[in-house]
Amino acid sequence: MMRLWMAAASAVPYTDDIDRSVVIALLEMASLIPLRPHIPVSAWDWLKKRPVFPTGCVGLTQGTEDGVVEVVRRLRDVELITSYLFVVWSEWTDLPAWGCPTMTALIREELCGIEAAGYRADLIQRLDYVLSRLDPGSRNKQHYEKFRTALLKVDEKATETLTRCHPIFMCALPLPCP
Repeated sequence: MMRLWMAAASAVPYTDDIDRSVVIALLEMASLIPLRPHIPVSAWDWLKKRPVFPTGCVGLTQGTEDGVVEVVRRLRDVELITSYLFVVWSEWTDLPAWGCPTMTALIREELCGIEAAGYRADLIQRLDYVLSRLDPGSRNKQHYEKFRTALLKVDEKATETLTRCHPIFMCALPLPCP
């Protein structure tokens, strides 16, 4: 069934509305435990188009559940992870009251290292935008500020690693995350 859904979505000429619909359906399906293992890896590539969603889109909230974050994490694709966070981080997304420790771990463990610097910068810019749109003191604002702090700390560690690199090697090889 999932393969047929993906084939049908891919056969339709691309529009922003189609992309939004596919991504919302993807996030909603990923939030359902029995469906997760059946989602084709290629379906997640729709996130890389980074659709913009209208006010109050509930699919975004479902897409921030820990299980969905873990599925995205297991794909181990930094561009996809960045696009996923870019999409679900929105002033319209109602983040869980307990916070998002799984999302913070995703930032620390998958967006670390020198090679992810551009992705982190992109996400920091996204968070700056979302934070500027939220009311001061809101629960979501506090969560997004934690994500921004986590990105800045990871970026700082990567910069320290780069400055310690011996000039002969010029850090040509990606360094592992701490």
